[in-house]
Amino acid sequence: MNIGLKVCSLLFALSAISCTPQTTSSSIISSSNYDDIIDRQSVSLAECLSQEEEHYLVYFYSPTCTPCSEIKGDVVSFAVDNVVKTYFLNTKEPGNEIQKCSADEVVVGVDDVADLYIVGTPTLVEVKNGTTTSNVAGKNKCLNLLNQLRTDNNQSSY
Repeated sequence: MNIGLKVCSLLFALSAISCTPQTTSSSIISSSNYDDIIDRQSVSLAECLSQEEEHYLVYFYSPTCTPCSEIKGDVVSFAVDNVVKTYFLNTKEPGNEIQKCSADEVVVGVDDVADLYIVGTPTLVEVKNGTTTSNVAGKNKCLNLLNQLRTDNNQSSY
């Protein structure tokens, strides 16, 4: 094999490697792994305000909720990327029935699950030092909170 052909082969191989899209931990998660991740990071209603982390999220979802299914991949990717520790709470499991309220009745600053209410599913509750600091319901509001936390995390890492 002549030197010109070897160089061309090498250049072709290098160009193919450099054009390969970079993957992140979130982009390599298959949807079949979502449930495994959710199971490993699930929490009960009784435990949702008493995790050992100083700052974390609790994602309230229902397996029969269409908007929950639509953002499942986004929430799992956020959890895998470990931007903020994220726990999953299935509101259909026994013992996880949470009180519902209207959007204008949602209160933050709650440190006892007896006082915790959500509008519905999907809901993300942000907890700092055992007290709720954010409680957002609906697909778009949940995605907005995840994006804001990701942005805040990226800015603080510089």
